[in-house]
Amino acid sequence: MPYRILLLNDDHHVLDALATQLDEEGYIVFEAHNMEMALAFMELEKVDVVVVDLGGASTSGVDFIHKVRSISPSVRFVLYSGRPAVSFPEDVIALPGVRMTSLPKNTAHFENVTTEIQHLLREA
Repeated sequence: MPYRILLLNDDHHVLDALATQLDEEGYIVFEAHNMEMALAFMELEKVDVVVVDLGGASTSGVDFIHKVRSISPSVRFVLYSGRPAVSFPEDVIALPGVRMTSLPKNTAHFENVTTEIQHLLREA
């Protein structure tokens, strides 16, 4: 059975490109444009991995991760940011089932994101 991936990003171009790549790799892909949409979706559907653009590693992104874990503790996360200087919060980095990466400048290829997804799924 294919793994189910939820993508959270407010940039429609990045979201569409990443969704297309993951779909071509055989994953079942769902998209959310904001945290509220993602949380509402997670209340209704099971996913294996949530791929989250934390942007500036805002508190709301960290809160989102904790809210998802309260809904579904087994969900794993790939966190990324398109901003090269972003550092991820230590309390999130320490969580099991969470991996971090950066967004490539060429958003036509997301090998680093898909590699982190594959690592998480092997660890499960």
